[in-house]
Amino acid sequence: MLVLVAASEAAPANHAGSNLDLATVDRFVKTQLEKHRIAGLALAITRDDQVVHVLGYGRSRDGEPVTERTQFRLASLSKSFTALAVLQLVEAGQIELDTAV
Repeated sequence: MLVLVAASEAAPANHAGSNLDLATVDRFVKTQLEKHRIAGLALAITRDDQVVHVLGYGRSRDGEPVTERTQFRLASLSKSFTALAVLQLVEAGQIELDTAV
């Protein structure tokens, strides 16, 4: 399982995906699949609340081509997403970590 999340403060806020070079993204993903021996992955690129690009690479566990609809097991990865969401709420001042529950 590979999950990549990246953000850039320097990215223009105007048109979503206006400077996205899909050929470069495609080459990078294919190189990483081969380098790390990853069978397949589904990629989604977003900017703010807009999905800019989705694409599947490689094959699933049962040999089917990966698409943007292929389901993957997340295992304990959801714990990291939950922790991130909680810390974002703390940063926004909506909750406190030290409050008794």
